[in-house]
Amino acid sequence: MSAAPLPLLRVEVPTAPMDLLMWLGGQATPQRWYWQSRDGQFEVAAVGVAHQVLAQDQTLDQLQAMLVDLGPHSSARWYGGVAFDSDAPDISSEWSAFGQGFWILPAVEWLRRGSDFFLAFHFPKDSLNQTAAIEKWVSQWVQPSQERCEIPVGRPKPAAMRDWHAIAHHFFTAAGLDKVVPARFVDWQINKGVCGPLLLARLLGQTGPGFSYYLQPQAGVAFAGCSPELLLAGQGDQLTTEAVAGTAVGDQSLGTDKEREEHLWVVRHVRDALARHCDPVWEAPAATELTLPYARHWQVAFRGTRHAPLQAVFDDLFPTPAVAGYPVAASCLFLRTHEPFSRGWYAGAVGWVSADALELAVAIRSALVTEDRVRVFAGAGFVKSSDAASEWAETENKMEPWRVVLEGRR
Repeated sequence: MSAAPLPLLRVEVPTAPMDLLMWLGGQATPQRWYWQSRDGQFEVAAVGVAHQVLAQDQTLDQLQAMLVDLGPHSSARWYGGVAFDSDAPDISSEWSAFGQGFWILPAVEWLRRGSDFFLAFHFPKDSLNQTAAIEKWVSQWVQPSQERCEIPVGRPKPAAMRDWHAIAHHFFTAAGLDKVVPARFVDWQINKGVCGPLLLARLLGQTGPGFSYYLQPQAGVAFAGCSPELLLAGQGDQLTTEAVAGTAVGDQSLGTDKEREEHLWVVRHVRDALARHCDPVWEAPAATELTLPYARHWQVAFRGTRHAPLQAVFDDLFPTPAVAGYPVAASCLFLRTHEPFSRGWYAGAVGWVSADALELAVAIRSALVTEDRVRVFAGAGFVKSSDAASEWAETENKMEPWRVVLEGRR
């Protein structure tokens, strides 16, 4: 399918500094979006939808081509992502607003590049008076809210380990699987409505550096999180990615055979995926520790010069064994068969795509936020030497930043 021209204009103007998450929390617009890069150099809060496409209808390469119509120097970016299992036959009701994947151009963006702030507008190309069009666009989409910016304290529903042990049993007795990464969730029941952007702001105070995201496609439901894991980034034909896996907490060692094995399956997958589509490929000579306030992980960086379509690289890379298992296709089938809930966009891919660049993160350390519930997700990697109780404890630890916020702790 060819990329159709966008019927839009983009205007961008410099502004004074602004707390973007607080601004976003004060907007009544049903569609609200947020992204901050892991290095903290790019941040955007946005409202409304000027244009939207379904991920299954446009490749990443076509998304980039569509933005060329906005001008050679445009800084427009698509924001969105895709579900973990885009081949799943059904979409569960709690994820119906997200579907299998989408990309949007916001109506209004307030963004920061380094220390510089800008307001940007996308509006119909047939507008004869840009000033009047912007005023109308802002009045339509930027609506201050009466929403109370507070985080009501919630209580988690008791978690049962029965399903977890059942998945572990199926994996330990399965043939042809070297690793699988089951996930679980905890539901926090909320007595009063929650301000999603403020919830994310509080979370960021607990997580350390990460790719921060908030996707609210309609009123009453949002997907939010702060992921430590890059999936794919790049400029032009230069790509970067990384293999992140293995977990240690406190004084625990990352050097155990189990943690190294769990990480090596991810390294192998990423290396092979890049080798099929990039030449040359650079791999860091050794794994380093990615240190977060609540955990440490093994991390290996990769770079490559792409000679294939961007979508082909993505399709081979995603999902990685860090969130699925190894071999990937077999582990995805295992999870579809044995995991007792729909992951939706948990462990999917989220981020942005511009005319000549992209930045996508693995959507972990995340939650589905509704008006009366926050569903917090976490997963853990099983290899044949794993212990189910230890992996359960790992998921508890990964949920700790959310638990601190939702219990009202500081």
